[in-house]
Amino acid sequence: MRLLFFCFLLIGNFFNSQIRKDTLGEIKYPDCVEFDKKDKEYYDRLMEESKETDYSGLADVIIKNINTKSLKTKNLKLYIRKIRTICGNEIDYSVCSSKINIINPIYNEYKFWTEKSIKDLSKKLDKNLIFAVKYYGFGNSEIFLNEETYSDRYVSKEVRKFITSQKKGTYNEASFYYIPSSEKVKTEVEKADYLSLHFTNHLKKIVVVKYNINGEDIYKTFQYDHKKWKVIDNKNEFKFIN
Repeated sequence: MRLLFFCFLLIGNFFNSQIRKDTLGEIKYPDCVEFDKKDKEYYDRLMEESKETDYSGLADVIIKNINTKSLKTKNLKLYIRKIRTICGNEIDYSVCSSKINIINPIYNEYKFWTEKSIKDLSKKLDKNLIFAVKYYGFGNSEIFLNEETYSDRYVSKEVRKFITSQKKGTYNEASFYYIPSSEKVKTEVEKADYLSLHFTNHLKKIVVVKYNINGEDIYKTFQYDHKKWKVIDNKNEFKFIN
């Protein structure tokens, strides 16, 4: 019986694999030479412009513009990274896609989350800040940022060292780290608000930030002008790219 079941598995896997190959074989792949060329030109322009831009003060302005009225509890899960996962069937092979990062190659989550920005955020909000990573799309889950789940895709080694030097708690048998509020209120993971930040980089020394607070998206556009970061109108030409 086991042998028969194993054979069915093999046959099923074979047919699935064959269907996949047949499907890919039917796809007419586009010529992406011109598309790739334009991407590279845009990327080079972004990088060249960044040489004249000081990003050191941007985190302060981003934190200042967080809408604290949307936060309802004294506990806040900080999604240091929010990562979209996709199934292979979702990929459209008939269209060109970027081979380089033109969305946020200069300023992104990795650049924003530093020891300083975390401390500044803690001071501004005065809540229990719980560090986590969110996965969404093909599957929906979250993990706490700790020694076991650390990846250099999430934060730098320096930031990870800082996070794992904070207070330690346990929730559903998983360990987590958090910065306690000055009021020393109880840490309640299940009732916590959550915050994630996403970034896009644009020409004209512009960074667009999507603040996601408890599932609600708020967009702010920042421009480096006369050696200062300022909030400007979120015009259509700077639409956020997911």
